[in-house]
Amino acid sequence: MAIHLLIIQVVIFIVIIGVLRFVFYRHLNTALKKLKELNEESRQKESLLRDELERAKREKEAEIEKGRNEAAKIVKSAETASEILRRNKEDTGRVEAERIIKESQEEVERIKRKVRMQAETEALELAVQMVEYTLTEQIKGQIHTKLIGEIIEQVEKIAPEKIPVKNKKIKIISTQALTKLEKDKLKNILSSKIGLDIEIEEEVNPIIVGGIIIQIGVFVIDGSLKNKLRNVTAQFKSKKN
Repeated sequence: MAIHLLIIQVVIFIVIIGVLRFVFYRHLNTALKKLKELNEESRQKESLLRDELERAKREKEAEIEKGRNEAAKIVKSAETASEILRRNKEDTGRVEAERIIKESQEEVERIKRKVRMQAETEALELAVQMVEYTLTEQIKGQIHTKLIGEIIEQVEKIAPEKIPVKNKKIKIISTQALTKLEKDKLKNILSSKIGLDIEIEEEVNPIIVGGIIIQIGVFVIDGSLKNKLRNVTAQFKSKKN
């Protein structure tokens, strides 16, 4: 009985060994097959990589050659330009010097004009401020009245054909509101000059210091004290020059 049991155990052991060997070899074959596939795939990738490297190398060499050709063209162009410049150096230098001198003179004149304009503007503003701060309101009113009288006389002397614009609406800028007498007188004179029954639009603006400005479209009659101060400043400048 013991011998039979031993034989059964031996048989079972042999069967187990056989099964294990079968399973082992099966997995081994699968692993070897997978390894072979990976090896083949690696060789293919290596071949593709080698081809890509060769292509990149050829492209790089082509770019280098292209760069050399471009550099050679640039050098040749530079040599040609240098030769032209060398031949024309004297004439070009003279022309360039004349251009620089001319531009410098123009710049100096521009700066002079700018300084003159700035000086005139500052002088005018200073004169306006002096009038504003030194004259009393009573004197300003007297000057204003006198200037209106002068501008009325000036308008009376203007020939109708000298007024190119025939507008019905006339704008009058004044430092203070016109009296009815002043307004009516100006309206009658301007109506006769223009040939229309005009309407006066009045604007009070202290910035003109005194007097009035008459605007007939683009045609302007400036009888303001500020304009007189501007003219005086210009005369002083003219005498100084």
